[in-house]
Amino acid sequence: MEKFNKWIGHYRTFLSFCLAVLFLFLARPTPISIGLGIVFVFLGVVLRIWASGYLNKDTHDYVTVFGPYAYTRNPLYLGNFFLGLGFIVMGSHWFPLFLYFVLFFVIYRSTILDEEKLLTGMFGNPYLEYRSKVPRFFPHFKLNPPAPSLTVPFSWNQVTRREIRAWFGIAVILAYLIYKARVFNP
Repeated sequence: MEKFNKWIGHYRTFLSFCLAVLFLFLARPTPISIGLGIVFVFLGVVLRIWASGYLNKDTHDYVTVFGPYAYTRNPLYLGNFFLGLGFIVMGSHWFPLFLYFVLFFVIYRSTILDEEKLLTGMFGNPYLEYRSKVPRFFPHFKLNPPAPSLTVPFSWNQVTRREIRAWFGIAVILAYLIYKARVFNP
């Protein structure tokens, strides 16, 4: 199972791209489905921005527990979930929705389990303590999130460095779905 988790984690972007191509082929967007789906896409983008602004992968001095990481250990992946869900809703086709839930679970469960093993090895007890207080995926909204031992400011530089390609991809997919909606619903 460990090899499978590593393989899925390594190829998740490629697998997601292949699934996106299939989705775009099957999509039958309408103006209403685009309007509904954009809400989820917006939520995903905002969550990814918030998470990226606090995640500094250049240092391994501390466990990131600030911003959205105080509520879920995987806010970037939760953002991805909302992005994908938004595009599926825009596509207005129910089979991809079922397939999306199943494949998202398989891909991200494997990825998260593999990353947890890595982070436990890197940070030891501080990560284990964080892990015991903050849920893996679905956030909790306690009034008093775990207090970090240090404070790290939000960084727009980290956001743009990490998210610029995602924003481009989102814009391309959105433009394609709007175009396709106009073709099928003149």
